[in-house]
Amino acid sequence: MPGAPARSTSSASTRSSAGRRACPRPRSPGSPDAAGLDACRSAVDRAVAGLGPLDVVVCNVGIGGGGPIGRQTVEQYDLAMDVNVRSHWVTAERALPGMVERGRGAFLFVGSVAGAWSNGFALSYETSKAAQLALARHIAVRFGSRGIRANTVVLGLIASAMSRREQGTDGGTLGWRAALPALARQGSPEEAAAAVAFLASDDAAYVTGTELVVDGGLTCRSPDSLFRGRDAVAAPPGG
Repeated sequence: MPGAPARSTSSASTRSSAGRRACPRPRSPGSPDAAGLDACRSAVDRAVAGLGPLDVVVCNVGIGGGGPIGRQTVEQYDLAMDVNVRSHWVTAERALPGMVERGRGAFLFVGSVAGAWSNGFALSYETSKAAQLALARHIAVRFGSRGIRANTVVLGLIASAMSRREQGTDGGTLGWRAALPALARQGSPEEAAAAVAFLASDDAAYVTGTELVVDGGLTCRSPDSLFRGRDAVAAPPGG
């Protein structure tokens, strides 16, 4: 990344530019509860105390589950909104004054294609991920003139710990997850991280208030291509 190394914090973890762990992941013993307001604010304060002024904040924490409307409980919905949206809002709000004072900073929100396209099975996940997009745009518009950028990396089917935990690792599940994207495979966490790193870098200095879709071509496929199947629409060998 050009220029001085950026310091960053995340709702999921905090590291210096050298990769040193500054605070634990949310699921680790003693780590902050992303659904708690004080814990989110404290995580930012600890990052600033340990690393100095923050140039980049990555909000990555999220949960899924809950089911469709009619089956999801109010408690499940509230928890998803607290973790997937409110924690990011409170984290950003805490980090903003220091960025505004220095006249620079970048927020990266890790979102999902579920925020724009529904599968009809995950009410709170879809709703919270849509709200996350609006949060990033709000920050971009409100603080752009102060040198602050905000963008969202919109992920498709990623072979992540959450997907393995919630959807399993049997052959059938892995098969359909690989079959849907145009690239005929799931993405890796490292590929998602590379997109985040680009938006955090000076190479994206004129990019704000937008979404970078990292989905292997999942959302560019038409219903017709999905219905016909890959063999019917894929280019033949040599052509």
